[in-house]
Amino acid sequence: MNTIRRQLLYAISAALIGIVCAAFLIFLAKHITAFVAGRHFTIHEVFGVTENPALSASLSPVQKQTYQNLDEDATGTEVSTYSKPHVVSASQYLVIDLTNEIIGSSTSSSTPVDAPFILADRTILQKDDLRAVPIASLTKLVTAVVAGKLLDENQPITITQDILNTDGNTADFQLGEKFSVSELLYPLLMVSSNDAGEALAQNSPNGRADFIQYMNAWVQSIGAYHTYFADPTGLSPDNVSDAANMAIIIRWIYLNRPDLIAITDTKVKEFRIHTWTNPTQLLNLSSYLGGKNGYIPQSGETAVSLFQVGSKLFAVVVLGSSNRDQDILELMREATGVPYITYENSNETTNKNTKAVNQKRSQTAAVINSRN
Repeated sequence: MNTIRRQLLYAISAALIGIVCAAFLIFLAKHITAFVAGRHFTIHEVFGVTENPALSASLSPVQKQTYQNLDEDATGTEVSTYSKPHVVSASQYLVIDLTNEIIGSSTSSSTPVDAPFILADRTILQKDDLRAVPIASLTKLVTAVVAGKLLDENQPITITQDILNTDGNTADFQLGEKFSVSELLYPLLMVSSNDAGEALAQNSPNGRADFIQYMNAWVQSIGAYHTYFADPTGLSPDNVSDAANMAIIIRWIYLNRPDLIAITDTKVKEFRIHTWTNPTQLLNLSSYLGGKNGYIPQSGETAVSLFQVGSKLFAVVVLGSSNRDQDILELMREATGVPYITYENSNETTNKNTKAVNQKRSQTAAVINSRN
């Protein structure tokens, strides 16, 4: 009898161990699959539990609607199916809070825009943000700034064969076409035209080499000490910076050249025979103010972006990414606690700040349009 009992206990124990092992293997297999796909599963999802009743009960009606709506812009149009936490692929990133510097805000900082900027006071999220790496077409933000310092905005520039020989032709320039400096900023920043970058640099009063030298001197002057440029386009992997320096640069541009931010936030620009369409997916988000993307094989995907979320302003930098847009969305989710990026304004103060920003952007854009 004792032998039978022992055998029965062994059988039950073996069955229980088998069930536990099988469950563990299922859990492990799904996590491996999720890792490969860049998707994170919770143990509740693995075993079919999709809702936490306690969590659901604790959410406000607005939060519940937020989770249900996934990722919609202010018009209710679905932007993406982003709904689960995403593993950030960028080798370095930085999210900083620029709320006190919103243009037109009553809380706007009185600190001179050229004063040293202390990132540590504003940093929300960061990873390896002080290591200089290739930045690709983020270079063109500085190209645009320096063009404004060295060239007259109405200076005519002729598209030469040397300019057309530059890799890439996203602006679809034609030999012999003429543009003003201000007109070239649109293809430079909207469609990341390498030809436009070279056209500006080659037509600098003292030549291309002096233009690049000025780019390097300028970033040093605003405190971006880890930044260096070898060309005006970003095609060279020797164009390097780090996430902290790119945050300094985008802040300076936001405060000093909001017209450049407005250009990066333009979806379509028609000019004579040209129609330039901005490929940036983040333009579909109501909170997106502008920014710049880049890519070369040596840099991976790069981006610097500005978002106004309610009454707060954020700058997000990602470098060395394999999934730039999803990285930015996840970093904003972590920074704000909101699982998607709609961020409609919900109070009078926020609305006033947003209107001030939009008015300033409209004014600067109108000035540029009047020149075309």
